[in-house]
Amino acid sequence: MSNYTQSTNFATKDALSPGDPLKIVRGTEINTEFANIAVAVATKLDTTALAAPGPIGATTPSTINATTGTFSGNVQMASANGGQLAGLRNRIINGDMRVAQRGSTTLSGVDTYGGCDRTFGGPSGFTTSSGNILQGGSLGGPYSSSGFLQSVLLTTTGTGIVRFGQKIEVLNTADLNGKQITISAKLTQDSGSALNATITVFRPTTTANDFSAQTLLATSSAVSVPSSSGSGTAITHTFTLGSTDASKGLAVYVTYAGVGAVTSKSFYIGDIQLEVGPVATPFEQIPIGLSLQLCQRYFEYQSNAQLIAYWQSTTAGKFVLTWSVPKRTTVSVTASGTWVQQILAATFASGSNTNIGTVTLTQYTSSSTQGLFDFTNTIACTTGFGFLFNPSLSISAEL
Repeated sequence: MSNYTQSTNFATKDALSPGDPLKIVRGTEINTEFANIAVAVATKLDTTALAAPGPIGATTPSTINATTGTFSGNVQMASANGGQLAGLRNRIINGDMRVAQRGSTTLSGVDTYGGCDRTFGGPSGFTTSSGNILQGGSLGGPYSSSGFLQSVLLTTTGTGIVRFGQKIEVLNTADLNGKQITISAKLTQDSGSALNATITVFRPTTTANDFSAQTLLATSSAVSVPSSSGSGTAITHTFTLGSTDASKGLAVYVTYAGVGAVTSKSFYIGDIQLEVGPVATPFEQIPIGLSLQLCQRYFEYQSNAQLIAYWQSTTAGKFVLTWSVPKRTTVSVTASGTWVQQILAATFASGSNTNIGTVTLTQYTSSSTQGLFDFTNTIACTTGFGFLFNPSLSISAEL
C-alpha cells in the first residue's frame, strides 16, 4: 500500500522566462505522474465496500453487515465482545453438567449440592418436599438430543419455587468489575403448564466468598418454559456490573417461579454460561479432564481409597490424605463405606484383612493439598502400620 508522490512540480514552470527549456511540459513527465497515481490507487483500501458508519481504522466503531465472511489471511483483533477471544471464557464451572462426582443426592433444602458438580438446586417454600438432584433423567443424559445432564425430581405439596445456582469465588470474578456480562442457559420441565423462569445475580454483602448474606445486582425478564422433551428454552440476561460489584464473588440463580403443587415433576437446566460481552455466544466446550480438575478445587470424591495408616491402639489410628487437586481453602471430609485393615507382614508381604467396622474421622490439621486425620474404629484390629482399604471419602471446600 503506497501513497501518491508527485514527481514534477508543474506550478513552478509558470514563473520561468519565455524560452527557458524547463518551461516546456514534456509527455514523459505527464506519463510519470499518471503511473504514480495508478500505483497509489491500486494499492489503497476501497472504503466504499464497507458498511456505515465508517471505515476500518476509524476512532468510532464500524459495523460490517454480512451473513458470512471469508478471510484469506490472519484475523487480528484485540478482543471479542470485550473479553478473551477463545477458551475458558465461561466463568461457570461444569455448566454442561458432564461432571457428577456425588451422583444422586437426596434433597435437603433449596441449595443442595448434588447431581452435577458446582451447581446446586432444590425446592424453596414448599410445605413438604422430597426427591433427588441428579445427573440426567428421563429427558437428559450424556450426548442425548436434549443435551440436559442435570435434573431435579421433586415430590411436593404446597406452593413454592425451584431454583438452580452456582456461587463463583472472587478469584474468578474480580476482573469483571465495571464490565458488561451476559448469562445464558437452557431450560425445560417435563409436564404440566408452562412456567416462568428468571435469572438473578447476587454478590456477598459483607465478606468475600461468604454468601450467607447477599445483595441483589440484577434480575432478568421472565421467560416462559413449556413442558418439552426438545432442545430446551433459552434464557439470557445482559447487564453491566458496577465498579465493585464483583469484588467479593458472584452468585447466579436460575429460578422456576410459580411452581405450585406438583408431584414427581422434573426440572432441567443445561449449558449455563457467564461471559464478558453483550451477546450470548455458543456454549463453550472444554475437555472433560480439565472440567473435572476445575470441579475438584471445590469438591472431590475418592471411592475405594487405599491409605497408609498407623494404629496406636486396636481402635485408634492416624493417616495422611492427599487431595487430587489443591483446594481453595480448608476442607471438610466425611467417610462412608466398609473399611478394611490390612497389616503388613515382617517381610512386607500382605497380611490378613480385617473389617474394622464403623470409622469416625477427626480432622487434625489440613492444608490446601493434604490433611492429617485421627480415626477410631469399632472393631478391634492389630496395632502398627498397615493399609486402609475401601473407604469412600467426600472432600469438600464448597462455597
